[in-house]
Amino acid sequence: MNEMMRKGILFILAAALLSACQETLEEKAKRECEEYTFKNCPSPVGGSQDMWLDSMVFDKDSHTFKRYFRMTGALDNEEAFGRVDIREKLIDELRNTTSAQAYKDAGYNFAYYCRSGSEPDKILLEITLTPEDYRQQK
Repeated sequence: MNEMMRKGILFILAAALLSACQETLEEKAKRECEEYTFKNCPSPVGGSQDMWLDSMVFDKDSHTFKRYFRMTGALDNEEAFGRVDIREKLIDELRNTTSAQAYKDAGYNFAYYCRSGSEPDKILLEITLTPEDYRQQK
């Protein structure tokens, strides 16, 4: 086998191997959520001891990133969420999050679930942001 043929075969094999190893955006989202949860959760949010991020998951069927929070202390009640327009704050935060740009460009959803620390089955707040929310300009 001449040198030219050998290089051609090696190039084809390398290209096939690289393309087989590439993950889809959905697979990347799922992997990143699992890795983040494993390495960082639970963790306090923004230095608060009353709000904890318990996990992040990616729902492939609905293309939704789901963040699950646990509220304790002063935030462990529904009234705590009525004082601030949380939805608008989350939209602003998402618009400014460059690490999620590929997912925003693909039109993924972002959901936030806040559960009570004292009553784990009780959801205090649930917000889902869609492309229509974070792509609109003020």
